[in-house]
Order: sequence, then C-alpha cells, then structure tokens
Amino acid sequence: YCNHMPLYRQSEMMTRDKIYISRQTLSGYMIKIGQILAPLHSLLQQEILASGNIFIDETPIDVLCPGKGKTNQGYMLAIAGGPSLNPALRVYHFLPDRKHVHFEEMFKDYQGVFHSDDYGVYEKIAKQDGVIWSPCMAHVRRQFFEAEAGDKAFREEVLKDIQHLFAIEEKVKDLLPEERVQIREKEAAPVLEALIEKNKRKLMEAALLPKFKLTQAIKYLLRLSPYLKNYITNPYARIDNNVAERALKHVVIGRKNWLFVGGEDGGESSAVLYSLAQSCRALNINPLEYFEDIFLRFQSHPANKLRELLPHNWKRN
Repeated sequence: YCNHMPLYRQSEMMTRDKIYISRQTLSGYMIKIGQILAPLHSLLQQEILASGNIFIDETPIDVLCPGKGKTNQGYMLAIAGGPSLNPALRVYHFLPDRKHVHFEEMFKDYQGVFHSDDYGVYEKIAKQDGVIWSPCMAHVRRQFFEAEAGDKAFREEVLKDIQHLFAIEEKVKDLLPEERVQIREKEAAPVLEALIEKNKRKLMEAALLPKFKLTQAIKYLLRLSPYLKNYITNPYARIDNNVAERALKHVVIGRKNWLFVGGEDGGESSAVLYSLAQSCRALNINPLEYFEDIFLRFQSHPANKLRELLPHNWKRN
C-alpha cells in the first residue's frame, strides 16, 4: 500500500529466502487485518468530514469475480480533508459501482466546503444545505487547453486569465487565512468575474458551432460559474481538487502492479489499509513503525481511546 508491490511478488521474494507463504495466505492476512482495523477507518472518516473542508475523487479498479476468472469494475474513492490547503489526512472507500446512492449516503450530513469534479452526484450534494461546492478550476483549464479548434486568440486569452488565478493562489498559499481571503477578494475576484462575463459574451456570438470543443468548454465554465467563486471567501478552500487527485495517484500506480482486488472483501480491506498507510506518508510517519506499533496494542487498547491510534494523534503522542 506504499510501494505498490503485489502479493505474488512478495511471496516469490520470500520463497527465495526459504520462507514459504503463499499469495493466498498473504491475501487472507490482508483481508483480516483490514477488517480488524475498520474501527480506525471509521474514526478517521469522522475526523475528516468534521473538518468542514474536504477533497474527493474516485478512480476505477478491477474486482475479481470468484470462480469465474473474470473481473468487474469497482471504484476506489479518496477523501482528503482538514483545516489546511494541503491536508494530510485521507480516507479511501471501496465502491462496487458508481451509483449515486453510495455518495449520497456518505455525505448526507456533511457541512462545509466540498471540492470535486463535476460528476452529477457531486452537483446534487452541492445543493444540500450547509454544503459549499468548490469545483475544480484545473478541469476547466483542461477543457480550454484541449479545445484547439475555433477562436484561438480567445482560447489563449481564457487560459491566460486562468493562469493568473493560479498565480494568485501560489502567492497566498503561505499567508494567514484572513490575509489569503483579503488578497483573493481584491485580486482574484475581479479576474474571475471578468472571465465569466467574457465567456457569456462569447457564447452569444453566432460564429461558435455547437460541437466545437471550444463551445463545450465555454458551456462547461458557465455551468459551474455559480460555484467557481466559492473558494474566494473560504480560507482553506482551493481553486483546484489536486489534493484528492494526488491521493488517488497511489491507487493508480498500484493497480498497474496488482491489477485487481480479489473481491469486495479485498477491496474494502484495501481501502482501510490505504487510508492509514497514505495518511502516514502524508504526515511524514514511517508506515512500518506505525503499523508495527498499533498491531501490538490495538486489540487491548481502550475502545473509548481508539482515536489516539489515528496517524496524526499517534505522531503527536
């Protein structure tokens, strides 16, 4: 879950040292450990959601169908959060499919800033009371970057404006929260407002063909325009969703090596272990030291003090 090494390779390595543990046995260990540590996974999610500032994204993974030798598509969802522009805590969830009900149930009571791409269920969540949706401007930029046909001068002008917004964020990232908001309101808000108005005027021109990628990019920006300003006044909100995308990068690299999870139990245990291992890495904790310690004392640790074993609390203590 840190070095992306599949179990069959680990089994082969141990066999060369005359330690004979099969891949199936290792898989059983992983599932059991994930099930034992599930309470820590739940507590970690509670802390992240309670922070009021979260970043979410998901990526497909293959799931083996027992006895069939075939795979179905599941998903690994990453949620990062905390009072920071680059929060270290992250929790992963295995989902058997991408149905809206999974997301709606998970975030039904959430209150705060919600960073994501524009998947339909995220827009539903954005309309809940107390939710402040901050869609990803990097996705908007990508739409214009890929729109090579059409008015190239206009496209370059939009990309320049978006780059200006990102440059302002680079300037304010290390400032105090209140200073960050002040500069955003003074410098970023007028640029963003002008960018939206510019695209509205452009869309009204008859010269734009409906199927042009540039037309689609303009419509994409305007559809998100009521929410694009939300990061301005929320000090720990970001202009992009790169925190969640970086959290998923480890799963994307991993699946190139382990290829699939061996069923829903494997996916759920993997989500638990990814959550703890990747939170450790983001906190500059050696995951091996962390796991060795909590494995030795987890089952005798008082249930009402389990939060002490979450990576950030473990490091502090």
